Amino acid sequence: MKETLPFVVGTGAALLGIALAANGIAQVQFGNEWEVPAAAMGKWFWFGFISVLLYLVGIFSYVRGNRFASQAAMNRVAFWFLLCVGAVLTTVSFALDPGQWPITHRDLSAVARRSSIPISIACGLLWVLLIARSQQRPSPPSA
Repeated sequence: MKETLPFVVGTGAALLGIALAANGIAQVQFGNEWEVPAAAMGKWFWFGFISVLLYLVGIFSYVRGNRFASQAAMNRVAFWFLLCVGAVLTTVSFALDPGQWPITHRDLSAVARRSSIPISIACGLLWVLLIARSQQRPSPPSA
């Protein structure tokens, strides 16, 4: 069970990266349609950059935590799934330039504007559930 702390740190880093990326995208959506506030663009860039660093912390925790050997297979799959979702979200946010979404993709802009807080809450709840799941000891086989 010594891999529990690295698992908690790794999944927390991945989920925090997802929440930061979603928050950065959402902040860029506010303001006038014809301009993106410079502060929002700066936060979007830095939130994306910090998200990438958090994903690297998650990978480091995985390697340092003996590849989460004592965790259930579903926990390891959940970690990699979250890391991939976060990496895709961050990459797509940089590739699609969310600063233009209020003009080019109005529906996507509206979804991004409204989803930051629910995504952050979902990430926090999922982290608590993953921590609880990582603390469970497997039941002994019945005879």
